Amino acid sequence: MVKGQKMVVIEDLISTGGSVLEAVAAAEREGADVLGVVAIFTYELPKADANFEASGVRLETLSNYSELIKVAKVQGYIDADGLELLKKFKANQETWQD
Repeated sequence: MVKGQKMVVIEDLISTGGSVLEAVAAAEREGADVLGVVAIFTYELPKADANFEASGVRLETLSNYSELIKVAKVQGYIDADGLELLKKFKANQETWQD
């Protein structure tokens, strides 16, 4: 790697962001200029937001949990009860218990 080389880290799934932020830190230690992280999906955990904010690393995602449950409802994959359950999970994912 050339010192100062610009790069974007690509991740499949963001929960807390811990593992991808470790990868960013490793790349930076090797001299990379990490522009940010792009991920396919995020659960939108507040802990991830806090971790990315604290690290100063920009995060962009293609989709997220809110959009997933909205599309699942529109497409008929879940009913009203299922939608409420998924919304409750979203509101308190880290300590979720049904």
